[in-house]
Amino acid sequence: MKLNHYLLSFTLLITSNSLVGQFTKEYEYLSMNPAIGFGLGSTNYYGDLNSVYEFSGARSATSSAHLFYMHPFSKAMFGKANINYNKLGHIGIDSNIVKNFSTSIFGGDLGVFYRLDNDKVFSQQQSISIFGGGGLGFSVFNVKTDLMDENKQTYHYWSDGNIRNIEENSPNAAEAILLNRDYDFETEVITEKSNFPYLFLEAGVGLKVTHNLFVNLSYKHFFTFSNEIDGVTSNDKKDRFDNINLSIGWSFGKPFRTADEIIRDKEAETIDISDADEDGVYDLSDLCPKTPLGWEVDANGCPLDSDGDGVPDAIDEEPNSAKGAIVNKKGVTMSDEEIEVNYLLMTGQMGDHERFNEWSEKYPELFVKYFGETKVSKSQSESEEE
Repeated sequence: MKLNHYLLSFTLLITSNSLVGQFTKEYEYLSMNPAIGFGLGSTNYYGDLNSVYEFSGARSATSSAHLFYMHPFSKAMFGKANINYNKLGHIGIDSNIVKNFSTSIFGGDLGVFYRLDNDKVFSQQQSISIFGGGGLGFSVFNVKTDLMDENKQTYHYWSDGNIRNIEENSPNAAEAILLNRDYDFETEVITEKSNFPYLFLEAGVGLKVTHNLFVNLSYKHFFTFSNEIDGVTSNDKKDRFDNINLSIGWSFGKPFRTADEIIRDKEAETIDISDADEDGVYDLSDLCPKTPLGWEVDANGCPLDSDGDGVPDAIDEEPNSAKGAIVNKKGVTMSDEEIEVNYLLMTGQMGDHERFNEWSEKYPELFVKYFGETKVSKSQSESEEE
């Protein structure tokens, strides 16, 4: 019955969801690598004996299996090749008409799919993958029906619901004995063709267990170009069937990055794009990471110094100093006297110099640096009194 088909589908879904707890973030998922795998599922048939639009009291859900190969075209698209085996069946009575069959179908198909974990809809690093697509295929099939029991006695269905070895309206009906179906489909049904092409649509959800191992739960519907799959051709509608599969796959290749590498790379990305002094050069490449705001810098992040005097252009009051000239902190070329004063101050020989008062008035900034503002002011006062 269809109810069994839905119950099995629900069971497969619960089984798949139980794997969520096994997901690991130790690796960066490589869900777009080539992959191989296999799957098992439940198949349901829709045709002359079991309409997709009407409820059937007969049991039609059977089994399926498939092998697959997946190959990525991009982050969003991948191709899939399948080798399929489907077992279709119908066992029971519909509208007082006794019909039963068991069909084995073997074939293959090719499809193209779109996946949502493509870093556009949502991240490829999510544990869940959602996909959908379709394609075409070709299958061969063999139909059999159950007409006799194990003793080769033909079934005759009576109006009282029992099966006997003689027709109900036969003169010898009183001698009929009860039979039990053995559900051994021993009689082959002759069909005009034994193969058919088909189109299919498929959608599903994938669960990534590790960077290599994944589990998919999918629904696949087959639109065949045959009306003989069930051995009955009571109308012109083509037979169809679907299945729900639980498959497991293995993705080739090693993880792109381990957990430690992911953390390290994220930290590096943060450093790579940071620019603390806002000079337009990332900190990772900035040789002068504390350049004052607004100063022009070179490719290394250091302030421009057009005349090479060691004073940045931004504060250089003499931007075109002669090559090799000795300049003060404002970038202005120093006179011989100024050079002498700097030398005496730096070597500690200025304290008792006869020109201390004169030079302290002329170069107050230099003297304050070495003697402090108090001594310089006192010397200047003494010089004024004289």
